[in-house]
Amino acid sequence: MLKIEPVVFQLCGETPEDLNEARNMINSSIIREHVNIPICDPAIAHFTREDGEMLNAMQRELSVSVRLEKKGQDSVITLEGLKRDVQIADSRIRDMIRKVDRNGNRRNVAILISSMVQWQYQENGWSVSNFDIFTNYELEQAYQNRQPTLRIKINNDEYEADLVYKEATRSQIKIKLNRDL
Repeated sequence: MLKIEPVVFQLCGETPEDLNEARNMINSSIIREHVNIPICDPAIAHFTREDGEMLNAMQRELSVSVRLEKKGQDSVITLEGLKRDVQIADSRIRDMIRKVDRNGNRRNVAILISSMVQWQYQENGWSVSNFDIFTNYELEQAYQNRQPTLRIKINNDEYEADLVYKEATRSQIKIKLNRDL
């Protein structure tokens, strides 16, 4: 939580009316520059730990308080602080929400593709393993787009996948690929 240091104003004036006018002007300026914005979006419920760390970093960087309340689909982030900083934080959070939405859409498409086509690789020359849904998606996209090669990972090692010959190569190691419909 952002800690804001209090400020003390000492006003001097010739008349009580002058003091009231100065006090009202200061209060008006504070009210104009201080905003409180709730951001409601179902994607907030899917924020990761890294997203939470980004919110904390944003709170430290900007003069803004960031409160995250995860309540299922009714999750809310409340921003409070100086207008310019709240606007910056709001923009960054909207970008984070769009990223969550894109990843969700990508996951849905990857699941759909894996239900129709499954890319596999041979381990130890004989056992066959399926690629994870995202690698499967990337392989199928490249195959459909007639892209001849693609960089992929097999058991955390990076390989160059040749989609024409259906094999993945790393140094002198070659692994057979299979596209199963």
